[in-house]
Amino acid sequence: AEDATAVAGEGSGDGGGRSACGKVLSHAAEFPRRCAAQQRERLRTSHATVGLLFLVGGLLIGAMAAGFGIASEHVEEARREWFDAAPWAAWLVIPFGLTFTVLLTRTCFDGTAGSGIPLEMTAFILADGDPNLARIFSARIMVGKVALTLLGQLCGASSGREGPTVQVASSLLVLVLRCGERLLPSVRRLLDAPPRHGSGTMRGVYLRDAALIGGAAGVSGAFNTPLGGIIFAIEEMGGRFTKTLGQMMVVAVAVSGAAAIVLGGYHATFEGYDGVAFEDDILHMFWVTPVVSLFAGLLGGVWSLLLLYGVHIKLLLRGSVSATYAWVAGCGLLLAAAGYWDDGHAWGSGFDEAKALVATDDTLGPVPPVHYFAVKGVATLLTYWSGVPGGIFAPTISVGTGIGHWFHDKVILQINSEIPRQPTCLLAATAYFAGVTQSPISAFAVMLGMLDYHGGLVPAMLVSAVLGWLSAQLLAPRPLYPALSDARIPPLPPESCQRELRALPPPVYVSKTDTARHADFVEASKTIAVS
Repeated sequence: AEDATAVAGEGSGDGGGRSACGKVLSHAAEFPRRCAAQQRERLRTSHATVGLLFLVGGLLIGAMAAGFGIASEHVEEARREWFDAAPWAAWLVIPFGLTFTVLLTRTCFDGTAGSGIPLEMTAFILADGDPNLARIFSARIMVGKVALTLLGQLCGASSGREGPTVQVASSLLVLVLRCGERLLPSVRRLLDAPPRHGSGTMRGVYLRDAALIGGAAGVSGAFNTPLGGIIFAIEEMGGRFTKTLGQMMVVAVAVSGAAAIVLGGYHATFEGYDGVAFEDDILHMFWVTPVVSLFAGLLGGVWSLLLLYGVHIKLLLRGSVSATYAWVAGCGLLLAAAGYWDDGHAWGSGFDEAKALVATDDTLGPVPPVHYFAVKGVATLLTYWSGVPGGIFAPTISVGTGIGHWFHDKVILQINSEIPRQPTCLLAATAYFAGVTQSPISAFAVMLGMLDYHGGLVPAMLVSAVLGWLSAQLLAPRPLYPALSDARIPPLPPESCQRELRALPPPVYVSKTDTARHADFVEASKTIAVS
């Protein structure tokens, strides 16, 4: 009996072993099939295909930013040449040139006026299917924005190409997404899928993500600062941030920055500053930093209020075509007078003057006069009020360096003549930039990306950005770009309302009670049909 039991046990053990071995082999064969099925489902429902489109869009944005930057430099050089050859021509070229630019804006490229960032911010709250989106993200806007910005710079406008680069980059990435929707069935299925919360489709969510990511990539390509692009998109243009959005944004921004560097070359804007002057007088900057930062931030708040005041006055002239063109011509005459009196320093982006003020040596050109910041600030106001396409980033930074130059000459040198000018200009530019935009982290990141130096000045710049932001809030109740975006006359912000409203329906805005990421988007066509 014992022998029989032992034999049965051995047989049972052999059967159990064979059963366990079979389970292992079965799981080994099932695991690849299960992984393949999960991967197919993930690819069907994931953002991978859209992420590839954003990668391609990032390459195109980088190429566009590099080409736009090179063209802007050549245009500014041509503007300096015609002014040097015939200074008297400024009295004719600038008023008539700005008026002609606004004429083209009103008749052919409506929606391209101003910097474009307030217009883009409005797109984030328009409902899915709103026909007004075509006035914000279209090939016509892209072509007109680039061409008219360069035309304005050629005529002597005090504007930069960084803000227009942001709008063009957003339009470019939205167009890439729309082309992918038409050509790729997988993208079409993904955009037609319902959101996790609410009704409608994911199309509106992806379009807004594309606009936000395109803006970040545009800042990255314009300033050669990927970190500044991401921070600017989050702090200034977008009120939402998710893991997926962050991943796609990093990919597009990194590719855009790399493409811009490959095509246009890497060069820090303030490459003439080596930090030696600051390192030698670091103890003196402990009292210079807060004083100059608070002063520059207050001036930034004053300037933003003046800009908003002029925009609202301009809205009163919308009903009269003759009054609108007279306003533009008047702004052009005052701009010509400012530049003529200041030997041309008030025109253009102002980066050449800023480089000369920040450079440690005198190899980057003559230093502008002490009153440069006031004339440049007025010239930038006149340019924006006229309605020509162009950004305020570059002129704002240039005015900030001019404030530092004036403060150093009139205040600091009276106390200690050994304190250098260059770090004072950089600190004032950072504080003034933060005061105008009221986005301190973005201002710090952008200014840091423009320096080929990362020494003791970096923490001082961060302090300047925060102090400039805080002091500007004492005068300006709202940040500049949201204020311009919210002061809309339907269907778009005032800087894009260059003529009477055409046969476009009123805008359909996303409900404020919904979340930004999973908003309950409505079909504008159905709403219009019902009304």
